[in-house]
Amino acid sequence: MNQIKYILLILLCLIFSGEGHANRIWYNDLSLRELIKSSPYILVVEKRDPFITTKTKPIHWNILKYKPYKQKTYHYKINEVLYSQNGESLPSNIDVLPANSQKKLYIYKKYELEGIGKSPIYERYNTSSQFNKENKLIVFLYKPDNNFEFYCEEAYESFSKRSKILKIMKKFNKTPNNILEKEGYIEISGGCEVYQEAKITFKPQSDKIIISLDNKGGYFWKDNNDKMQSFSTTIDQKTAENFFNEFNSIVNNRKETQSASTRNATVKTHLPLKEKTIDLRWNELEEINGKMYEIDPLLDLIDKFIQKNQQ
Repeated sequence: MNQIKYILLILLCLIFSGEGHANRIWYNDLSLRELIKSSPYILVVEKRDPFITTKTKPIHWNILKYKPYKQKTYHYKINEVLYSQNGESLPSNIDVLPANSQKKLYIYKKYELEGIGKSPIYERYNTSSQFNKENKLIVFLYKPDNNFEFYCEEAYESFSKRSKILKIMKKFNKTPNNILEKEGYIEISGGCEVYQEAKITFKPQSDKIIISLDNKGGYFWKDNNDKMQSFSTTIDQKTAENFFNEFNSIVNNRKETQSASTRNATVKTHLPLKEKTIDLRWNELEEINGKMYEIDPLLDLIDKFIQKNQQ
């Protein structure tokens, strides 16, 4: 049925195309399932200020005769990465072009320079979102020519549909990097003069995460130099997601240190990201303001997380 509809649209497009501007756009509607299946990036975003900027693109040296093309760009801050193709790490802020931006520029040039009108066929998702009124959205993107672009016309949805979108994503094995669906853990072992170890377990329960620290190996210490006791506590899903997002970002962007290893640690993880073992170092520095060592950023993140949530 969809193939027949698509063929009819092409035939109509041929009828309306030709000399002059046809002034008609045809749409091939996508379901939410189809949009989720096809989109390389699914993100929760907030609008930045300014939200929309417009840039003019000259199409001919004679700008008085041939009007420049006006290109909109939408500016967002990423709140949450629901899906990123190949686990790609994304920046905090992104700029997004309208769907079919290159095709729209081509059609504009064709009409302005040659007087030939085109009646394009665009894919479109019939969103329930009020784009201009909602500050927080879920957007569906891809990245042609290294620029983010909406996957199709109206490729965005209300944040209230997040749970529904996540359920559909599971059917296509699009598991978010920052969502913990079953029990996971972080194990830390190592030390300088004394071998120490600890294990942090994360267990999802409804919309909460139970975190448990097993510190019998004495890896974690309080600020007053007392050994931290093992504990269990509950954090909300968003707090856990923020931690996993930062954890993944550091892991994906970490560089090997060239300095001598003076204090070593090994972190083993089995979390929303792939199971892996990471060798970490406390890098030896020249003494500056009485500071002799710089802790690895991943160890620093874990330590601050435990200190904040200890009982």
